Amino acid sequence: MEHQFHSFIVILAELFKEFMCGIAGFLGDKFQHEQLHRVGASMQHRGPDAEGIYFDAPIGFCHRRLAIIDQSDEANQPFYFQDLVLIYNGEIYNYKEIRHQLEQKGYTFNTNSDTEVVIMAFDHWGAEMVHQFNGMFAIAIWNKTTNELSLFRDRAGVKPLFYCHFGHQFAFASELTALKVLTGDFEICQNGLLDYLVHGYTIAPHSIYKGVSKLEPGCYLTYNYTNNKLTKRQYWSITPFLNDPLPDLGEAKMLDQLEEILVEAFNYRMVSDVPVGVFLSGGIDSTLVSAILRKHYGNIRTFTIGFDEESFNEAPHAKQTADYLGLDHTEEIMPLKEAANYFKQFYNTYDEPFHDASGIATSVVSKLAKQNGIKVVLSADGADELFCGYPNYLHCLSNFNKFGKIPSIIAKPMHFFLQNTYQIYPKTKLRKLAQLVSSKNSSEFYQFMNSNGITHLLDQANGNKYVNQYLHNPSSVNVNISPLAHFMAWDFSYLLPDDMLMKVDRATMHHSIEGREPFLDYKLIEFAMRLPVHYKYKNGQQKYLLKKLLERYVPNSFIYRPKKGFLVPLYKWFKGEFSDTLHTHLNEHEFNRAWPQIDYSMIRQVLSHFDTNNLEQQLYLGYQAWKYLSLMLWTKQHYQN
Repeated sequence: MEHQFHSFIVILAELFKEFMCGIAGFLGDKFQHEQLHRVGASMQHRGPDAEGIYFDAPIGFCHRRLAIIDQSDEANQPFYFQDLVLIYNGEIYNYKEIRHQLEQKGYTFNTNSDTEVVIMAFDHWGAEMVHQFNGMFAIAIWNKTTNELSLFRDRAGVKPLFYCHFGHQFAFASELTALKVLTGDFEICQNGLLDYLVHGYTIAPHSIYKGVSKLEPGCYLTYNYTNNKLTKRQYWSITPFLNDPLPDLGEAKMLDQLEEILVEAFNYRMVSDVPVGVFLSGGIDSTLVSAILRKHYGNIRTFTIGFDEESFNEAPHAKQTADYLGLDHTEEIMPLKEAANYFKQFYNTYDEPFHDASGIATSVVSKLAKQNGIKVVLSADGADELFCGYPNYLHCLSNFNKFGKIPSIIAKPMHFFLQNTYQIYPKTKLRKLAQLVSSKNSSEFYQFMNSNGITHLLDQANGNKYVNQYLHNPSSVNVNISPLAHFMAWDFSYLLPDDMLMKVDRATMHHSIEGREPFLDYKLIEFAMRLPVHYKYKNGQQKYLLKKLLERYVPNSFIYRPKKGFLVPLYKWFKGEFSDTLHTHLNEHEFNRAWPQIDYSMIRQVLSHFDTNNLEQQLYLGYQAWKYLSLMLWTKQHYQN
């Protein structure tokens, strides 16, 4: 089997051409050719190997290329076929099968690239081509005959895509910074700001800027320039699979099915003409990726970073795993003071307000991989959302069983009483309790449990006013499924693409390396969504089936140990090296001048309780302080005016 696998990899590598890149473009008479080179310069980190420009007024495309496979000039973009022009960020793993289908229909190919397959597929199937693809991608195709631009984003949202439509003008880009080069500055979007204050990131279709949208995962849009019409459609969602559970064939057969799907998904993501590495934390997910690849692929290189403080250091677990599996392992233990330098540079990497401070650690490990000659890295994002990995799932379930079953005849007066109480005496716990008792379903309850309490915004017409939290709900999920399934569906739909995947995309591309997500193969996603919940949480164990599968590869002692997560010591920094930075930026006058629409009392409350020896409180206070400080750092770097 291993020999067959190697043969498969060799054949696929000879044929496959991949482009991890940045893309941008415009459509409208207010744009100029010279903007394309400036937008390309703003995305150089995403594609340092080549720049491609297409301009034929009113359309303009810019492509920055990071060459992974087939590094010849022949593979550069934009790519042309008849009346079609294509730029593309990503890869189509099953392009070979699609090419074979197209050849049977009479198409001939001049290259061995997946890019040519994409453009031929569009010529044949139109927008329906996307149902054929297994991959990660952000695709833009201009049809010169119909005057129509089509944009596509992959099912899980691995690759980012922003766009804006104003007047008779349209623009899109992989990053907000590039979009601002094309369009100039924007105003703040109140929904995007509310998303950030509640969740710590903006949720598609919102962005931090008014008039700028993120194309949602599993969606495509078309913009017809002739009639100035924008149409958006969802071509894939998790809903049908959540509502259609798999028959329970017993644990042994379910394990075999899972392993078969994982092996295929992981195999695809090792195809490359440049060195490939794996981010190894020593946790369940990255250990499983490394173990499966080691068995079925051969020697792999793994990378870990740790801090010189035991409570934040996962490196010993990662090294133990690497030694046992015989991996080519590299680790770096960083002094907290040195790691803190990344804190100062946070918004060199991120161009939207972003609370997830583990982006610092992700940037550090990305840089480590780059310094060791790696150009492609695999991470294990998606496993927590698919297999019930986050500790807060059980905490939320316990509380839902208490509060979620309160009859509405009691819940409504409770909410009224608590709402009026917290308006007089605003305390976070009272606000949250009022929200919990008013939740209509487990999805709303989960959001309230994980929010930062009620958010204070100033109503521009009426002055200081409490506003309801903006809720996001995955559509059409069967209300009869387990609350745990609802929790995971919410995280998969929103937390994963707009926090986790955005973090990895920005951190890896900032260092000009490509991130791949083997757990986000769409076949694996669909299997996991249909998997009965008792295979995800059973006998007190989360990720039950993943752990049982991992038992085939490593000792149990590697598996059944506490989950740490990719944390950074925020509270310690704010009490030490960054105390002055924290208090300077969160000075009431400074903050109110920058963000008059945000009630400063929440910040005052955090700072007034900042001295504590309780570890749980330290984590909470560090997180809350970072949320507001992060917003101020973003303001100074990206939104000074």
